Amino acid sequence: MSEYRIDVSKLSGKESLVEKLTEQLKGEGFDVSQKGSEISAKSKAAKSKRNIREMIRRFLHKEGLEEYRVIRPSPDSFLIKKI
Repeated sequence: MSEYRIDVSKLSGKESLVEKLTEQLKGEGFDVSQKGSEISAKSKAAKSKRNIREMIRRFLHKEGLEEYRVIRPSPDSFLIKKI
């Protein structure tokens, strides 16, 4: 089972976007839980980190948030950061 953490603290004030991202991850087959400004996504199927990063990037683009980027500060976590 793969587990990834997504830090959404830079999306403060955009709680509805965090909820939409959570729902999209659930739709992709992840078991999702949220604690504060961090989303924990677990998957039984092997999903590559690159695919997850691309999925988050597509979500940001779809929501019109081109000023945000997805960064990997550690091998099992992602950070959404405003440029």
